[in-house]
Amino acid sequence: MDTIEHDLEVTAAANALLGRNDKREGTLMECYVHILDLTKMTLGETNVSLADIYMKMGNLHAKKREDNDALDSYTQAIQNQEINFGPGHLSIANTRHNMGNVLSYGGNYEKAINC
Repeated sequence: MDTIEHDLEVTAAANALLGRNDKREGTLMECYVHILDLTKMTLGETNVSLADIYMKMGNLHAKKREDNDALDSYTQAIQNQEINFGPGHLSIANTRHNMGNVLSYGGNYEKAINC
């Protein structure tokens, strides 16, 4: 399944939760925000699933060149990953890699190196 198909599938699933009929109604980011809110309410503020949602939000922001929002989402993912996995986990390295890419693409090479 390619990224576009996956995005449409996630959007359709979230729209179903929201009671919407059109699978394209609402943006993917709106769906992620709603899923994030539902996850926090049902599973708690530190549930490991939140890191994955924050990563998806960060990736979407990065794809749209919304660098500050992407970095904020990745930072929230790292905070959750550190709580759930500890500071040296591979998932944190992956998130830092994504942060480095955003910074590098934005021309902020010194900060990118430190990720």
